[in-house]
Amino acid sequence: LHADTSIVPVSKETLLSEDTKVFIDLIKQSKPNTYTIMVSHAMYPQIDPDHPASLSKAIITDWLRKDIGYNGVVVTDDMDMGALAKHYTFGDMAVQSILAGSDILLVCHEYEHMQEAYNGLMKAVKDGRISKERLDESVKRILLMKMNKIS
Repeated sequence: LHADTSIVPVSKETLLSEDTKVFIDLIKQSKPNTYTIMVSHAMYPQIDPDHPASLSKAIITDWLRKDIGYNGVVVTDDMDMGALAKHYTFGDMAVQSILAGSDILLVCHEYEHMQEAYNGLMKAVKDGRISKERLDESVKRILLMKMNKIS
């Protein structure tokens, strides 16, 4: 665990019944593809002991998308935040987050960091770690959200 990252030491059941209940209710009541969900860099060790939420397939894909049923756009919190940037390169963070299920990555402060994230993603696409199908999933979600905002 990363000691400088917020750690939320509660079970998935507690999160479902308490902390995330309001969001689950909103997901069920809201028109799909009209809003985004931002994932933080907090650690939830009872769900994924090895990755912060923004890099966790267990949290983004398995829990948020499959278990809770959210099919809209997932955006990360700013990757420039120190807790994450101390432990990963920007290229690695970008690739890991996309593979975990994020659609949009925020890298807000340093152009060099934006380039590193972009180059990491391009390399991962070229070497096959990120598939065209995985990219198409995100593009589809983003376009559906944009079309809902226009109409």
